[in-house]
Amino acid sequence: MTTEPDKFDLLEAQYPNGIPAMVAFEALGLPTEITLGNTIRCWRKCESWTLADAAHRLNCSKQLLSDYERGVKLPSIKKIIEMAEIFEVDPIMWLQYRLKDELRMNGYEGEITLTKIA
Repeated sequence: MTTEPDKFDLLEAQYPNGIPAMVAFEALGLPTEITLGNTIRCWRKCESWTLADAAHRLNCSKQLLSDYERGVKLPSIKKIIEMAEIFEVDPIMWLQYRLKDELRMNGYEGEITLTKIA
């Protein structure tokens, strides 16, 4: 029996070097603003994990994970590194999103550009 490829199989074929975040967000019907919360939700949905499944794997409550995804609370740096390991993603990108979110939460409205120092 042959199964039809899902959205992400098709996207992976179209983007062999990695699916752009905006494209993945749109495919999942998520807001396209790149925030840490939207990114966490995107990865959770890509894994087909419910909020309860992901909270269990991430060793936190469903409510706390929901707060992270909605941007109500920001995870600690330690928790971001743990989550990135579980989702098998680069924690540096998630740490950058966290910093940008924290600056926005504290009223910073300018453009934020982060560069790696050798």
